[in-house]
Amino acid sequence: MKFMGIDFGSILENILPSVWYLINRHKIILIAKNPNIGKADGPFSRYYKLDEAKLIGRIQQEHQRAISIDDKTVKFTLSLSIALTILATIGNLYTGQVVCGPIKLALTIMTGLSTIYALIAGISSLGALKTLPTYGYGTDFLIDSISNKEEIVHSLVMQEKMNVIRQLRNESSYQCLRNALLLLIITILIFITAQALGLTTAQ
Repeated sequence: MKFMGIDFGSILENILPSVWYLINRHKIILIAKNPNIGKADGPFSRYYKLDEAKLIGRIQQEHQRAISIDDKTVKFTLSLSIALTILATIGNLYTGQVVCGPIKLALTIMTGLSTIYALIAGISSLGALKTLPTYGYGTDFLIDSISNKEEIVHSLVMQEKMNVIRQLRNESSYQCLRNALLLLIITILIFITAQALGLTTAQ
């Protein structure tokens, strides 16, 4: 998605990370719905080069990876609570002191966008508390996987796809929180500039 050397796809991803996350999540879900996903002649046939023990080991690694990603994502909620507290203070303290209409409007818009980004980051982070399906786990899997390599491969592929969704959600939360803090910094810089120019009630 490039035009004249500009990667608009990357720009949109950074501006609207949650939308990009939903699009990519949908793509992964479509792949996961492929009925041949775990078959020997399916899109992941190369997995059959590994023996059953190694495949089960990979599933266990993916289970640990899922826990690690979810833990990392949930920690964003702490950063979010701090960011929201700062944003509320900035909105009330700085914006109300600006006497120049256009600058006051710009600060209000940026503070609002910053709050929205922070809220989206929080919602995405809390989404990690909602358990995604876990594959290659439990009694049924142990029974179904006996001398059934296709079941093992299918569970591994599905678990990998769920972890990709987790990683995308984590990245989306980070990008939203980054945007929120970036807008906050710009808001502060604009206010400082306006204050230096005598455009605020606080001199």
